[in-house]
Amino acid sequence: MLIKAKGLFVSLGLSFLPVMAHAESSTHFYSAEEKDAPFSSAVQVDNILYLSGVIGIDEKGHLPDSFGDQARNVMNNIAEVLHKSGADFSDVFKCSVAVTDVKNIPEFNRIYLSHFSQGHYPVRMVYGVSALALGASVEVQCDAHHNVKK
Repeated sequence: MLIKAKGLFVSLGLSFLPVMAHAESSTHFYSAEEKDAPFSSAVQVDNILYLSGVIGIDEKGHLPDSFGDQARNVMNNIAEVLHKSGADFSDVFKCSVAVTDVKNIPEFNRIYLSHFSQGHYPVRMVYGVSALALGASVEVQCDAHHNVKK
């Protein structure tokens, strides 16, 4: 709960979520492309699809040198995971972005925005990090709301 105190909003750390006794939930796991990967590419829980973080590896398993090529691959790889689970970018409501150089954010934004309808952008957080898996320059994780047909 947020309260306003002396012009500032302060969180009281209270959360009121509806509790449903004996509610049935549905979970479906979408396996990662790599057979020995210790994660799923996505997990569907009821109407929410949680994607794992995605880096810019191309279809041959290589990570391009340029930031722009990595960013394009990231978004294309996300599109593929969404498609395989019956969703698309219009279903995405939240993204978290990690970049190893914050100077690349404007270039990332140009590529990222081309995948969403104008004015219908997910909420987003961008993190500057010191390193990412396999030496990647950018990684994106998304959540989507969608009734996936299993």
